[in-house]
Amino acid sequence: MTSRTRVLVMSNHVDGIGGAESVTRGLAVGLAERGHEVSLRGVSPVADDDRVDLGPLAALGVSTGFLTDDPDPGGRAGRRTRAAWRRDALDSLRRTLADHEDGVLVCAQVWTMELVAELGLDAVMRRGTRIIGQYHASFEAARAGRDYGRLSRTYRNLDKFLLLTRADAEEFRRLNFNNTGWMPNALPADLDRDLDGDVASSAGEGGRERLVSVIARYDENKQLDHVLRAWAQVAPARPGWRLELYGEGPLRGSLEALVGELGLEGSARLMGVTHDVPAVLRRSAVSVLSSRTEGLPLVLAESLACGAPAISYDSAPGVREIVTDGVDGVVVRRGHVDELAGALAGLLDDEPRRRAMGEAGRRSARRFARATVLDQWEDLLARVLR
Repeated sequence: MTSRTRVLVMSNHVDGIGGAESVTRGLAVGLAERGHEVSLRGVSPVADDDRVDLGPLAALGVSTGFLTDDPDPGGRAGRRTRAAWRRDALDSLRRTLADHEDGVLVCAQVWTMELVAELGLDAVMRRGTRIIGQYHASFEAARAGRDYGRLSRTYRNLDKFLLLTRADAEEFRRLNFNNTGWMPNALPADLDRDLDGDVASSAGEGGRERLVSVIARYDENKQLDHVLRAWAQVAPARPGWRLELYGEGPLRGSLEALVGELGLEGSARLMGVTHDVPAVLRRSAVSVLSSRTEGLPLVLAESLACGAPAISYDSAPGVREIVTDGVDGVVVRRGHVDELAGALAGLLDDEPRRRAMGEAGRRSARRFARATVLDQWEDLLARVLR
């Protein structure tokens, strides 16, 4: 273990159910278990009722809290209301950073880093705080939207700017970000036994069902209508198979309507949020990811760890970082529903191939084992504090 380090991990919301929030909590817990003094802070709580209880983290040695206990009032709030909310958050952030002048700040999201920048990055770093900024999407996604400009204004001056893959880090470096590196997200600790091969995994076969699972938010980026349209091509000739979509989001109504329009009521269901992703994947024969853009989609690594081959659109370098096409899953061209349907049909009809891919996936997913990634984090902390 490296020497005991004071680490402040920050994100927009640390009590949400999304992937970034889960990864952030996992990092805080992992570092605390290794003896570091870890604080976890969100800017504010999530606004909805579906949130994670942070209480148990205290028992694991992680101090938790928020800069403000009031949810972000959003753009619809009056200018004075939003200005007052932001002022309170910045005052709290200033006090929080004062307690970490001899430690490391890990900022997991851009908006949170922009708040730190309002206090003056140079001033914060001169007082001794080392700053690591993460970006959980791809270079392509950053360039396609507003994020590239935001990153360019803020992330060039940090001690380390972490991307999820080497390819993304090199693309930013090519545009004169001279502080880039890469760090994969780690698998949850409860998948360790899967990686060690203690869970039955062969499709057909020790607990596997004729199930295709999708674990994704019901929003435009995840393009779940593509999965349903592909399933409409596959399902009629394969009775007994079913498709389950786990998540929640603004497109629930339109997706439910599409299930009816395509006549899939008997084989496809929107399941809502699951709080036990590994349990779903351990039952699944195959998983699917149909996103328009991604960073390093951890759900693919979770699928491989659980022995379920993954089919994914080629939506970011992170997809091919996880899935080796034809070995532990299938990667198809982004947006090509017919190819997605063909990949599904090919795997559903070939149990030996699913079995071989499941075994290969578990071996491959060991790269993302929690202990392996935490070793990399400890090495990085030691380097930025030199």
